[in-house]
Amino acid sequence: MAALALTPHLDTYGFALVELTQQERAARKECARREATMVNKWKQAAFSWQPTDAAPAPAKLVKLVRDGIPASLRPRLWLQFSGGLALKAAAPAGYYEGLLKSCKGRSASVLDAEFFVAFPNHPLLTSFKGRSLVQRLALAYARRSGADDTACSVVCLAAFLVIVMGMEREEEVFWTLTAIVEQRLAALEESLSLLLSKQKMEAAVAKQCPRLAALFRANDISINDLTLGWFSSLFTCDLPAEAAARVWDCLLVEGPDIMMRVAVALFKLHEPALLAPSAGSRLDRVVEWRVARTYNSDALMKMAFRSSLTGETKRKFSISLW
Repeated sequence: MAALALTPHLDTYGFALVELTQQERAARKECARREATMVNKWKQAAFSWQPTDAAPAPAKLVKLVRDGIPASLRPRLWLQFSGGLALKAAAPAGYYEGLLKSCKGRSASVLDAEFFVAFPNHPLLTSFKGRSLVQRLALAYARRSGADDTACSVVCLAAFLVIVMGMEREEEVFWTLTAIVEQRLAALEESLSLLLSKQKMEAAVAKQCPRLAALFRANDISINDLTLGWFSSLFTCDLPAEAAARVWDCLLVEGPDIMMRVAVALFKLHEPALLAPSAGSRLDRVVEWRVARTYNSDALMKMAFRSSLTGETKRKFSISLW
């Protein structure tokens, strides 16, 4: 989907903006203004790096990615930085078309059950054409992986990629999806299992937001339970689309360590509101609501890469398994 012009009622990717406060509107406007200044920087910086390269991403690329990839450039750069471009080049001619032919007559049973929960009311995804495209992508990947059915996480990732990259780039979306699931999500799931089993997420929040962590304990709220959904959907079902896309920019280039950084940053960013007496006993619902209204993606990413999660803290809580 081509990036939309900034409007009062829709975000960059066509999601409805409902009852934004003046502060939220101002934050989105400033983020859009700053993104516009990044376009020329990205066009002038030609990077050939792919995750299959032996060397890590160059520092100049990492810096640019942390400042955000402009929406107009994401389709091409996500294909490259995910590893999808390399997978596509290595595949035999007509590979994707062959997968689609082998899926004829099948349907993705999880689509109706989970699809609209994750992306309600999006015009592209609620159209017959959009749903059919997501179903083709999910079924093609299921056939490639040998799975009997489509996983909910794959459907959500496919839908988000269609929104960001556009319906006209179907095969590129497939290869980006494949690279993310096979080269990113697998490592992320393994690292998250270790992270949650050893209570490292709880410990990280306690170190960065001790008062908030104590409040969670007092209300018998598990930080692991709160964050597991964020991680399993790569934030696509929780953050506004523009903010989730910023997280993906860094995930594709820097790896799964970014997921923990963003999770802790969300708690830190919204800590004042969560500590307010008005949060009351429904603290978990307040967290959900606040995260869904994180429209200042610049503030979120700056918080994620503050020095508070470097040095000794980063060594102690790192989940990088690359």
